[in-house]
Amino acid sequence: MEDKKHGGARENSGRLKKDELFQLLETMDAIGVPKDVFEKLYDKVELGDLKAIELWLKYRLGMPKQMLDVVSNGKTLNNRPNVIIMPSNE
Repeated sequence: MEDKKHGGARENSGRLKKDELFQLLETMDAIGVPKDVFEKLYDKVELGDLKAIELWLKYRLGMPKQMLDVVSNGKTLNNRPNVIIMPSNE
């Protein structure tokens, strides 16, 4: 039987290390000034480009709160009753 690797750490995967990230940012800034890039993005926003509008809003206002919709078909989840614990007024 062949020994196949599934999952786990792989070379060149995951987040960049801090020094690699700063090097990437310096390279990007050497190619184009962030202010110029944002101006070009806003030009697309003014033209009504939906992807540009979405990106602009994500940077300006932050990502919208993610909601998780769980379908339980009327059953309790994890065999626990649906209980809401309210703080006391004491």
